[in-house]
Amino acid sequence: MLNDVGIWLYDLPKCGYFPFRGNAPPTFGGITQSFDALTGWTTGKMLGQTSTFTTSDGDEGGGAYFLQIAKSANGDFLLGLWNGLPGNKNNISSVGVGDVVGSASAQITEIDATRIPGFATYFWIMPTEHRVACIRVKHDSHGMDNFKKYMASFLRSVNPQNVVLGPEGSDREINIVGYRAHVSSPDVVSGVFPKFAVKSIPLPGDIAFLRANAGAINKVICKTTLHSTVPQDLTRWQKLSDLARYFMNPPPLREEAVVKLEFPMEFTTKQLDATIKSWSERDDSELAAGQDDLGFHMRSGETRWLGKSQPRATYQIDVSWFDDELVDMTSLLNQLQVYRTAVLALG
Repeated sequence: MLNDVGIWLYDLPKCGYFPFRGNAPPTFGGITQSFDALTGWTTGKMLGQTSTFTTSDGDEGGGAYFLQIAKSANGDFLLGLWNGLPGNKNNISSVGVGDVVGSASAQITEIDATRIPGFATYFWIMPTEHRVACIRVKHDSHGMDNFKKYMASFLRSVNPQNVVLGPEGSDREINIVGYRAHVSSPDVVSGVFPKFAVKSIPLPGDIAFLRANAGAINKVICKTTLHSTVPQDLTRWQKLSDLARYFMNPPPLREEAVVKLEFPMEFTTKQLDATIKSWSERDDSELAAGQDDLGFHMRSGETRWLGKSQPRATYQIDVSWFDDELVDMTSLLNQLQVYRTAVLALG
C-alpha cells in the first residue's frame, strides 16, 4: 500500500577503528565491514540477545534491539531496530485526553513479560557515499539517537570481528583488552579506538539566513557529548569540573554526559563562516555525537541550531507490511532505490 515515507539525510563520516587523534582514515573496519559484522553477529540470535547497550537510571529512552537487515546489490543496507519504551517493562500507563487537569487518572495496560513494548525504526545506509537516512514509515520519532548509540556500542564492546575481550570482572562487567584487525588475527592493534559519527548536513538556506543576520547574533550555544571511555573526553570533563568551584571534587563521568555551554558572542560574516566551517569539520573523537549541536541565539530571542537544519523529503512509496508495525525490509530497500539519486541530492 502507498505510504507517505519521510526521509532525513545525514553524513556518516566515520565508522570503524581509527587512530586516537586526527582525521586519518580508519586503521581497519569501515561502513560495509561493520554492518556485515553486525549481520553475522545477530544471525541465529533471539531478539532479546541483540541489545548492544544497557540503559541507566535517568535515561529518557529505552533499549534498542536488532530486527532485521537487508542488503542490496549496490552495497546499500536497510537496518531495522526495535526501540523499547522507557519505564516499567511489564506495563504501560496512560491518561485520557479528556481528563480534567488536576483530576487525571492513569490506567495500566499489562504487558506479557516476554514482550518488549516499543516501536520500529529504519535506517538506510549508503556506504559508497558515506550517507545514512532515517526512514520514517509510521511513527513521529525516527530513532536516530538510538541508532547512533546502538552502532557505537556494537563497535566498542560487541563486534566479534574486532573486539578482543578479557576475563569478566567480579560483577560480570565486560573487560575490553583492545581491538584487532580481523577475527583471525590474535594481536591487539595499539593506538586505535572505535568511532561511529553521524553528522547533520546544514541546509544552505539556513546558513544563508545566519550569514545575512550575523550582526543580530548575540550568543552561541554549544552542546556536546562526553564519553567515559574516551581519554580526551575525561580530560575535558576534568577541566569543566575544575571550573565549577562549588565541587570539592569533580563528579565521576557517567558512560555518557551531555554538556551545554553558552557564550555571549558577536560575529562578523567572516567569523561566522569560520565558526560554521570549524564545526562541520570537527574531529569526531567521541563515539557518537548523539546530542552534539551548535546554536546561534539572535537578539530577537530565536535560536538557530545547525543540527536541526536537516535535509528531508517525503515520498509516496509502496510499503509492504508484515503486520501493523513491521515492514518487508527487502521490498522497502528495493523501493528506496528508485529515489536514491533524489535523496542524495538533498545534501
